[in-house]
Amino acid sequence: MDIIKKGPADYEKILGSGVQFTDPDFKANQDSIYWSDYPRPSSASLAPKTPYLQWYRPNQKYVSYPLFNQWVGEYDITQGSVGDCFWLSPAQSMAQDPTRIKGLFINQDYPKEGLLALKFFVKGKPEIITIDDLLPFYNGSPFFTKRADDGDFWMPFIEKAFAKLNGNYEAIGGGWQSESFRILNGAPSKFFMNANVDRYSAWSIISDALSKGNLVGVDTSSNYNSYYGLATGHAHTVIGQYLLKDIFGNVQYKLYRIRNPWGSDSYTGPWSDSDSRWTTYYKSQLPYANDNDGYFYISDDDFVKAFFYFTVNYFKKGWKTSFYERLDDDGSQQSYTFTTTVAQEIYIGADFYDARMYATGCRNGQTTNGLLQLLKGTTVLDQVTFSDQLGYGFLYQPSLAAGNYTIRFKPTWSAYDEKDYTVSVYSANQVMIFDAQGKTSNTTYNLMTTLSQVMSNLTPYPYENGGWYFVRKGYVGSTNNDTYFFQFGGQTNLYNLNATVSFTSYSSTIYTPNSGTVQKVKNSDGTITYTHLCQVLPKQAINDCEYILDVNNGVKWAWNLVSWNYA
Repeated sequence: MDIIKKGPADYEKILGSGVQFTDPDFKANQDSIYWSDYPRPSSASLAPKTPYLQWYRPNQKYVSYPLFNQWVGEYDITQGSVGDCFWLSPAQSMAQDPTRIKGLFINQDYPKEGLLALKFFVKGKPEIITIDDLLPFYNGSPFFTKRADDGDFWMPFIEKAFAKLNGNYEAIGGGWQSESFRILNGAPSKFFMNANVDRYSAWSIISDALSKGNLVGVDTSSNYNSYYGLATGHAHTVIGQYLLKDIFGNVQYKLYRIRNPWGSDSYTGPWSDSDSRWTTYYKSQLPYANDNDGYFYISDDDFVKAFFYFTVNYFKKGWKTSFYERLDDDGSQQSYTFTTTVAQEIYIGADFYDARMYATGCRNGQTTNGLLQLLKGTTVLDQVTFSDQLGYGFLYQPSLAAGNYTIRFKPTWSAYDEKDYTVSVYSANQVMIFDAQGKTSNTTYNLMTTLSQVMSNLTPYPYENGGWYFVRKGYVGSTNNDTYFFQFGGQTNLYNLNATVSFTSYSSTIYTPNSGTVQKVKNSDGTITYTHLCQVLPKQAINDCEYILDVNNGVKWAWNLVSWNYA
């Protein structure tokens, strides 16, 4: 938790500085591999190999070391020497759409400073995790997740950020895919035990999920014998479903396509790569290759026999997470309100810190529990109790009518807990969550993150060059024109500038990292005007003022030079 409470490195200043970054909070030493004071069971221990590890930056070992190559996909992932298949399999699901993986990185080009900034959901809230690019090597290659066959390094860095979040690499051995999905995309997940579904129900549930853009993982049991060579207690990714038809168009077989994050084949049952069932005609109906690449097909019947359970992650492209974070809670029941202006599908969640973020033995086996309720007026519409084994609980409303609602939450803390939590709403149309005092913690953070992403790539924004000043401005990555970026600065290092910058819009919120108060005035026509005194002071390395606005129905902006002098 200290990593989150301390916050990320000042990556905006470091990126572009040309100064190599070395992370002081996750050093290239034993403590980042395992903690001798908090040992894991011997079967999961990384201690025996640690003395033989050496840390390198990719540019010290390879001629080519891109963050992303032209092609990005689940095929880039090969598990290394820690049992984090539960992390890699959801990453495989995410990587089926490269934009999802690239969206985790604030900087999407390999930085010469060796600093990577990634966005994870921690305790239900988006956070920035910064790491350097030093990786542990063993016998000349990465010890943990391998570089991709085409040379890119995005997965080793995603894995390193997860290890840093949880203290060390040893801490990320073993877990549930739902935990990883929650961290990677903020969406909730649900388990389906194969003992409780038949082949037809499983096929239908997964088909519906994949058609909606949801993500699906599947796991073998650690208690059963291997089924046709499948590893026990191991996470896999459902890549797709296929219907094999005869020449008359009749469905003969239903197959799942699965990928093992090992990147190698172990399944030897029906429809394995070399199985005699594969006719030329069947091969033509789906992606087929007899390669040792981790991909395999399995029938719908064998799927429910071979795997213990599957997980549906209800990620939906374009959906938004709204949240309220409560720190240093006293254990009392709290109420939060939100309004949805349209009827919509919606998930309401509550999150603690994941249990793995505590060092082994720190809580003496105790758990944290919570009661989450959704109310309309005084009527409880739904509720759930949960523990922090997975970190969160959630409620689902397939079509919540427009109106005002209350989220009520009561945690039951153990004596060893960090008593922080987040309540959240995941929906297509973003809402705002307020506490009993009318405060929210959502908008400013979202704008801060968006501004960081904009500043890492200014190319899309028109550039106005006035000789002694410059302006960049434009709407941010949305056809709805609901987020607006504005940058004002000095064209050279010659002048100190004082200028007023103002914005007028309906129902807007503004964020700027620059010093000074933003004045807010509500106008008679219902608009809000924000005004800020921008000071450009080159000798103090203040070369511009940056603004990001959550706006409604457009925005009017203006700037006016108040004074200037030579720097």
